[in-house]
Amino acid sequence: MFCMENQSFEMRNKRPAVPSIGRAVRLLEAVAREPGALGISALSRRTGLSKSSVHGLVSALADEDLLTAGGSGLTLGPRLLRLGHAAADHRLLTAAGPIMHTLSEEIGESIMLGRVDGTRVDVIATEESAQPVSLSAPVGSSLPLAAGALGRAYAAHTDAHTVPVLLRRYTERSITDVDRFSAEVERVRQAGYATDRGEYLAGVAAAAAAFSLGRRTYLLWMVAIEASGVDLDEVGAAIREAARAIEEAAAAGRG
Repeated sequence: MFCMENQSFEMRNKRPAVPSIGRAVRLLEAVAREPGALGISALSRRTGLSKSSVHGLVSALADEDLLTAGGSGLTLGPRLLRLGHAAADHRLLTAAGPIMHTLSEEIGESIMLGRVDGTRVDVIATEESAQPVSLSAPVGSSLPLAAGALGRAYAAHTDAHTVPVLLRRYTERSITDVDRFSAEVERVRQAGYATDRGEYLAGVAAAAAAFSLGRRTYLLWMVAIEASGVDLDEVGAAIREAARAIEEAAAAGRG
């Protein structure tokens, strides 16, 4: 019986791949190697596929946001990039989960983890507060990088030279003066965390810290109702240590 089961297993694993999937993978890999440089004819030469096959595959992949057609050629589409980021973030999320849970329990507020993408921060994990009234941002949502504590934490961590991009007026408390912003960034660099009270949303307090994995920068932050009287420096220090712990655990591949 073992022999029969083993033969059945081998037969199942010898099923031929779906040809269209293999062709699509070849096409995507060619675009990834030379983004923005290839059109239909060039892709046909690179992949050995006929122009009609390439055209059909490009249309199907573009319909699914896996490819994007631009003026100079094709690039990987936003959906494929999101899937790639999700795969790259898997180890990070595994490491971050228990640390974020413990931190949220200790300070009694919601904790968010986000990935910096250009001028925005994409939320990739959230640990909701157990309090009946709390603030949060759902996974999949985005915040502007210039939002209060996030921008200063990012600037301090990366030595960003794009300060004007991070200066936005959201409320009357928003910092929009370059010299004042730079002074705050230096303070954040020394402390290891950034705080704000009502700079992005009136009545909302926040504390944030940044860290990096590979070439990507991440932000860990807390948001709370300002009237709750949360000690932002105490929370900021806890956020800083949690960010370091997540970075170390993810780099070491620990869950």
